[in-house]
Amino acid sequence: ELKALKQLGILTIANSDYVRSQLIANGLPASQVVTLRCGIAEPTSSHTPLTKSVHQQKRILFAGRIVPDKGLDWLLRAMPLIDPQIQLDIAGDGWAMSKVQQLAEDLRIGDRITWHGWCQGEKLEDLYRNSFAVIFPSVWPEPAGLVTLEAYARFRAVIASDVGGIPEHIQDDKTGLLVIPNQVEQLATAITELALNFDKARVLGIAGNELFHNEFTLAIH
Repeated sequence: ELKALKQLGILTIANSDYVRSQLIANGLPASQVVTLRCGIAEPTSSHTPLTKSVHQQKRILFAGRIVPDKGLDWLLRAMPLIDPQIQLDIAGDGWAMSKVQQLAEDLRIGDRITWHGWCQGEKLEDLYRNSFAVIFPSVWPEPAGLVTLEAYARFRAVIASDVGGIPEHIQDDKTGLLVIPNQVEQLATAITELALNFDKARVLGIAGNELFHNEFTLAIH
C-alpha cells in the first residue's frame, strides 16, 4: 500500500506526528504526509472538575482492552507499592483477562480491584466521575491514544506511558504525567503524587479539559 501511495502521489493523513514519522521512515515522501490529530465527541452527560470528596475516595481508573499491549500487568505490579487504600477500577475485557486476574491474586491485591467488564454509557461515565486519575499504561506505540482525550473531556488527570503518539496529547506535569513504560516504581510514584496532592490532581484535570476544548473536539478536527 505504501508503494502504491508513493507512486500515485496521494496525500496521506497520519493521526499523530509519531505515525507520520513512521510512514516517512517506510518510504513516503515527507511532502506527502500530513498530521491531523484525532478529535472526539464531548460527553453527553455532565462532568465537573475533581472535588475533594471524590479525591478522598482514592479510586483510579483503567479503561481499555485487556491485552498485553495495553500494559495492565505493570499497573497491577505498581499497586503493592502505593497506599493500600487506593482502589483500582478496571473497565474493559479481552483475551488476557484470566492472566491478569491471576497476577492480581498472586500479588495479593484482589481486594483492591473491581473488574467491571466492558463498560459504556452512564456506567463508564460514573467510573470517570469517581476516579481521581486515569491510568493509561500502554506499552506499545499507540498511534494517538484516545483514552487520554476521553479523560480530558471529563476533567480527569492522566498518568500515561511516554510512548508512540501519547506524548503529543500530554503536556507533562501540566495536563498529565508521563512515565517510562514498564517502570513500575515510576508509575507508583506518579500515582502516589496525585493521591496525596488534591490541588495538583484537580489542576491537571482542568488544564487537560482546556487543552481538549482548544485542540481535540470534533469541531476542531
